Amino acid sequence: MTKGQKRKNPRQRQQKQSEKLSAVQKRSVGNVEKNAKKNTEQPSKRKSAANLQSKKKKQCSENKRSQSLQRQPKRKKPRQRLSSKKSQPRINKLASSFKKQSKTRLFGKRKSKRRKRIFFTGVRRGVHDFLAVLLVTALASLAISTLFFGVEKVNGYSMMPTLTDGDTVFIRKSKDVERMDMVLFQRGQVQQIRRVIGLPGERIYYSDDVLYVNGEAVDEKFIINEINEAQKNGGQYTEDFQLLAISGAQVVPDKCYLVLADNREYGSDSREYGLITSEQIIGIVKARLLPLNVLTGF
Repeated sequence: MTKGQKRKNPRQRQQKQSEKLSAVQKRSVGNVEKNAKKNTEQPSKRKSAANLQSKKKKQCSENKRSQSLQRQPKRKKPRQRLSSKKSQPRINKLASSFKKQSKTRLFGKRKSKRRKRIFFTGVRRGVHDFLAVLLVTALASLAISTLFFGVEKVNGYSMMPTLTDGDTVFIRKSKDVERMDMVLFQRGQVQQIRRVIGLPGERIYYSDDVLYVNGEAVDEKFIINEINEAQKNGGQYTEDFQLLAISGAQVVPDKCYLVLADNREYGSDSREYGLITSEQIIGIVKARLLPLNVLTGF
């Protein structure tokens, strides 16, 4: 049996050998397939890497182009020329719209010109009216001033120290005179300014540089310094006199006034030419206007 069995073993060996050969063939085939797969996979990987590099280059170039486009000014696209047949209705529409726009512009310009003319004519009329009103008011004020007010220049030194030669005074034209008012009156062809001392119905006289009105002493503050200086020098600033010697009456008559100059030693006044009447009075001196450094009101 051992011998028979030994005889049978060669077949088994052949089978085993055939199986081994098939296995080796299979392995070789598998290795060939693997190698083929590897060979096929390697170029695909190479192609993918090349594609990635090309994509990166494209992105860099696109970025550079976008940056250059942002920096450069945009160029206007050239207008496409239309064919004559297709473009006629469009051209007609454009022409009609242009005509309408031109008409509206013309009408708008005309309207603006008309508005400007109306505005300027209104302004001119307003200016003319304003000037006319100013002229009327100026003339009216001048007329009123000539009737009620006036400005005069002082001539001479009879009213020193209150007024000097060349002073400009403001006069209110009124005849409501009170004692110690300075009045402008007409004496012949000459106008004079003097101070009112005696009113109608009063008894007036001077004694030792003192004014007495109806027996009562009245202070003359406007010449107090001159009176004191004259008395220091042993003299009198106003000489003694009585109304009887001037007017021939003991009382000032109605509508008459006794006037004296502030410069009693050198000024001419009622002691020389007598009393003045209310008809001679032009107005009352209310202020000294010029010179400005001695602007004063009375």
